[in-house]
Amino acid sequence: RPSSRNTIRRVTSRDDCWITNNSTDDRLPAISGSNVVWVGDDGLDDEIYLWDGSFPIVPVQITNNGSYDTLPAISGWDVVWNGCDGGTGWDCSGGDWEIYFWDGSFPVVPIQITDNGTNDRLPAT
Repeated sequence: RPSSRNTIRRVTSRDDCWITNNSTDDRLPAISGSNVVWVGDDGLDDEIYLWDGSFPIVPVQITNNGSYDTLPAISGWDVVWNGCDGGTGWDCSGGDWEIYFWDGSFPVVPIQITDNGTNDRLPAT
């Protein structure tokens, strides 16, 4: 059994499986149908990942940048999250939080929805 600190487990009425099993933190999962998104530490900062419920388990890294991304939400294939814009660290020091979107199409091209000098948070509420 994987360590619960570094894993995300999908549980349904039909089956369950460990989605992640690595040495970094994985957290804040959100589910829509068979799709699961979460925040994972890539060793430099936090990024957003998706698994579409298919086997073998091959997560898609939605974000791959030098800033922190967090609070993912999903509806179908549409994913929204907060990303640090112009700041550093988990608290986005020196910058502000913006809202980003990905429509599930490939190649993965996130779209910045907000772009201002104030913190835009909680895109799913």
